[in-house]
Amino acid sequence: MIGGVGIIELVADKESKAAGGYFDLVGVELYKKFIGRNLLLRPLGNVLYFMPPYVISEEETHWALDQIEEVVQSLGRQAVS
Repeated sequence: MIGGVGIIELVADKESKAAGGYFDLVGVELYKKFIGRNLLLRPLGNVLYFMPPYVISEEETHWALDQIEEVVQSLGRQAVS
């Protein structure tokens, strides 16, 4: 089987890349916001993992990615590129 994983590291400041790592409380906020949108993701501290099921449709993938983008933007965090 072949699958995929998307990983996003969130930081408070993109220049300094300052982040709280595994113990960053943003993970708790992310989890709550995703559950509120019927999306089950488990952030680990400031790192968000997206591991879609093998049978996910393209439409469902776009929906999930849209939810992730909206939640991350609402928290005012930035993704490290």
